[in-house]
Amino acid sequence: MSKDDFMQAGLEMGPAMKFAKEVQALKEKLKRVFFSYLSLSEMLAKYNLIFEGTEIIPLFIPQTYEIKEDNKHFVLCMADINLRLQSYGTLVMTSLESMCNEYVSTILHTALRIAEDTTNKKFSIKPEYKIIGNESCRRVDYAIKDEESLICVTEDKVQQKLTEGFAQNIKQLDSSYETNKRK
Repeated sequence: MSKDDFMQAGLEMGPAMKFAKEVQALKEKLKRVFFSYLSLSEMLAKYNLIFEGTEIIPLFIPQTYEIKEDNKHFVLCMADINLRLQSYGTLVMTSLESMCNEYVSTILHTALRIAEDTTNKKFSIKPEYKIIGNESCRRVDYAIKDEESLICVTEDKVQQKLTEGFAQNIKQLDSSYETNKRK
């Protein structure tokens, strides 16, 4: 679509030009989906890291918060997980990702409510959120946002696809950074 097409659709000159440039850029440079980044060594090489296994990925020490057993969000979470266990049974290595999502969603929602209570900030969770970066785009299982920006993306991965998940998460974080930088 051209600038004129966008203007005929009712956009003013400035936004019409921006959209036309973005359409042209998308035509010239197709974005890869995160799923196409299957190799952790490929992703580490892109960022000039030598592949020696996952142990070279620097760990971070998260801030911890003790959750009391009578915390209202924790109690609801455990009740929900127990209901799911009665319906689905326990998760195993061959469990489908959609089944894992059932449990992960409950835990993420609970964690966000507890985080809101302790930080006095508002968080939202966006399932199947589309992340668009300079080189790639795809929907992630979950994106967590505060009132101003995207702060976290996460994917469910079964153990057998863990290194594939690392590679995809690296690319997702890079794309998330690009998304936040544009704001």
